[in-house]
Amino acid sequence: IDLWGKLRDQGSAAIAQTEAGAAELRQVKHSLAAQIAKSWFEYTSAQAQCQLAKETANTYKQFQKAMEPRFERGLTSARDLHRIRTQTALSHAQIEAAQRRMDAVARSLETLLGRYPSASISPSDTLRDLPSAIPAGLPADLLQRRPDLIAAERRLSASEKNFSAAKKNRLPAISLTGNAGTSSDEFNDLLDSNFSIWSLAGNLAQPIYQGGRINANINRSAALREQAQAQYRETALRAFLEVETTLAAESYLQREYKQQSLAAKQADAAELLAWKRYRDGTIPFSDALESQ
Repeated sequence: IDLWGKLRDQGSAAIAQTEAGAAELRQVKHSLAAQIAKSWFEYTSAQAQCQLAKETANTYKQFQKAMEPRFERGLTSARDLHRIRTQTALSHAQIEAAQRRMDAVARSLETLLGRYPSASISPSDTLRDLPSAIPAGLPADLLQRRPDLIAAERRLSASEKNFSAAKKNRLPAISLTGNAGTSSDEFNDLLDSNFSIWSLAGNLAQPIYQGGRINANINRSAALREQAQAQYRETALRAFLEVETTLAAESYLQREYKQQSLAAKQADAAELLAWKRYRDGTIPFSDALESQ
């Protein structure tokens, strides 16, 4: 008989522990989904880098083919010829490095998907458009959806209930005692309504002296509660740190992307102008190559 609510506290603690485990399971699933998404972006980026390396190597190879006859006719210096041969060799080395990275990311992605790492996966080779800006709102609104914070709160609640149940061990308890009755080997006797097996009676028992075990368990539960409180504070601070840092990084990355796009357009324009001037004979080949 749950006279003081001790069993109710223990039941509530068990439910809170179960809810914490469920939240941790959601956290693991979210973490796995995030790792898969990150690996997918890395693979797509590696594909683009590999394609760029191949295009660069092909361009250098064409330049080398065009420059060798000019060198034989004395129209190009040996320095420029050696330089283009160097760039051609380095560009082919970059292809191997890019393919090696793409192979490693593909095997990692397959492992995350539960597949054998054979590097045979071929996800989409295009990156999606950037998402819109994160809507305005307090970081606390985002924290309410974090499974790690939910799990920490549930474990804190469980520790509170366990501490409450431990203190109630000092109070008297009503228990049911069993007194052995007659017994029989005959199965039919068990179905006889007159056959008595147990006699149940209730008694009120005051906890006897146990050498401080009850108080020690109370102190232990209090320590576990303080530990759960500290872990909850740590989890909350870490969650605030991650959310605040990510929200701030979003604006920085948007501005960085805008400037990088502007720099890329200016670099393309400079390259076109450099090759035009090279064909006109106003700048050396090395300058045009540097612009590229």
